Amino acid sequence: MKFRNAAPVAAMLMAASLAGCGQGQQQTAAQSLPAVTVAKPAQRSVVDLDEYAGRFVAVNTVDIRSRLSGYLSEIHFTDGQMV
Repeated sequence: MKFRNAAPVAAMLMAASLAGCGQGQQQTAAQSLPAVTVAKPAQRSVVDLDEYAGRFVAVNTVDIRSRLSGYLSEIHFTDGQMV
């Protein structure tokens, strides 16, 4: 396999790689520092109060199922009661 155009391609790659040498130092020296705004902290009281209009739904729910056959004759708790 002969590479007829290998020399010009190699020269172009070498020139492209050497073109960027030394520019990194010039660019960092030329960049100026950014302007920074400094503010003093303010001291004030914060009230923790939020009002929301909407409906809240429980994230976790529990389904109570019997593992016995039969009929439920009485319920000894109400909805929302801690059991």
